[in-house]
Amino acid sequence: MKAYVAGSRNLPGDVDTFGDLETTWRLLTIVLQRSPNFTFWILIDAIDELPDQSRSALLRRIQHLIAQDLGGKLKFALCDRNKPPGGGAVAGSNAISWLEITGRDKVADDVRHFINEKLEDLCSRSEISWQYQNMIEESLMEASEGNFLQATLAWNHFKGGVSYWSPQVIKSRLDGLRSLSGEAKTFYCSLLARIPEDSHLLAKIGFTWVLGSRKPLTLTELQHAVSISTGQSSWSDLKDSLGFNFDSRFDQAFGYLLN
Repeated sequence: MKAYVAGSRNLPGDVDTFGDLETTWRLLTIVLQRSPNFTFWILIDAIDELPDQSRSALLRRIQHLIAQDLGGKLKFALCDRNKPPGGGAVAGSNAISWLEITGRDKVADDVRHFINEKLEDLCSRSEISWQYQNMIEESLMEASEGNFLQATLAWNHFKGGVSYWSPQVIKSRLDGLRSLSGEAKTFYCSLLARIPEDSHLLAKIGFTWVLGSRKPLTLTELQHAVSISTGQSSWSDLKDSLGFNFDSRFDQAFGYLLN
């Protein structure tokens, strides 16, 4: 960027002070002014690692640039482990879209809720005494390691084939969970290994969209989502990227992990 604007007479100060943040913003402004026919995508990662004051200053700068960008050619993608980014500094803008990828702690909360509902159903039917609920829940959470696949396997391993419960049966079943964690990992890795090599990228993008989506996606919606890429500016561009055999490829490659 420095080389691009080095000959500009409009650049204040010395170009060699490129490391200065103020100069960086001025350089960026000049690049935008000189390139009316281009759309710019700028990714800024881990802004949560900035001090609070610097993060707020960065977001104000971005807002100012976007406000001046009447042609809509400037696109920012910000990655922030806080939500909303910058403690709400940009949350009110109508021009902002959010993709929230739930953290592992949130998934673990959902897994605990799943296990808790299963146990409450057993206890409410008086098949297991309520006094064992917490002990069983914690054992199942430990075996699940915070993900739904292992939680489902752990629950089926604990409950399967038992119609008459006693303290001894509960203890025996919980003891059996201790060996399940390693077996579940091996099973899960074997499922991932079945994904064909030429479908690895597609599967990764699909998993990311499913994890970040706020509602269950239909197969058609997922097909559209995984087809989005840079350079697309219209529905026509997206349609040109849609695969002809997504349904069958989805089933064969990784659909069994998402259904």
